[in-house]
Amino acid sequence: DFGLIYGRSFPASSHGLVGDIALAAPSIGTALRQFTDLFPLHQEASEARLVEEAGLLRLEYRILDWRIFERRQDAELTIAMFQNLLREAYGPGFRPVEVHFEHPEPDDCATHEAVFGAPVFFGQRTNAIIFAPGDLSRRMKGADAGRFARLAAEAYRRRLPHGRVPLGARVRAEIRSRLPDGSPSILDVADALGLARWTLQRRLNDMGLTYAEAVQDVRRALAESYLKQPHLSISGIAQLLGYAELSPFSRACRRWFGASPERIRAKALDLKA
Repeated sequence: DFGLIYGRSFPASSHGLVGDIALAAPSIGTALRQFTDLFPLHQEASEARLVEEAGLLRLEYRILDWRIFERRQDAELTIAMFQNLLREAYGPGFRPVEVHFEHPEPDDCATHEAVFGAPVFFGQRTNAIIFAPGDLSRRMKGADAGRFARLAAEAYRRRLPHGRVPLGARVRAEIRSRLPDGSPSILDVADALGLARWTLQRRLNDMGLTYAEAVQDVRRALAESYLKQPHLSISGIAQLLGYAELSPFSRACRRWFGASPERIRAKALDLKA
């Protein structure tokens, strides 16, 4: 749990320029919008989003580089730091409604619920801290109009040279986030990227890649990572990869690795011993 414990000790200013802008913002709403909009300045190939859903707000975070598989410590550190920012905004008594993590449930999650003071769910579409919005027009404790304007201008100057995450990486990131809900459709992924389905297909074809191949790339890489984690059941891994039943996952493993998932796991554990 070191990411979780480490993250809760970091003040909001640990997010650097982006955190300083949020702390100097005139209102809670402005702080959260600026924080999510500028977050890639703090950490490249990642995104933070503020999403309204059923009267609640979700402050979401995810890595966009699909090739990074071991994400637990990073996610737990970041969401714990997000909670510190929200405590700066709403006061020390702030408590979320729920906390979500992409990664599978660890052996022991008692520390998670103690840190957040709320139910914690794993194997979710994205990492998120979910909370009641309250009064978003309320003044931030450290509001400073002059400092906010100077820092925001500097941030937007720095933002200009930052390149976008390549399309192939974004497609795979969207696929990865949707797998626990079942096999993701190209239409859902295209919608998430703001593209028409045929446009996404054409752009993938230009890269020498089909959508089905992208799905298989992500499933294979995640399977290899998850099968090394002995606390995850084989059937649970199949679910995390979007398979409705164990048999198609077993067939996929034989196709990818030339062995059953049980055999792959046994070999991985032998190497660790």
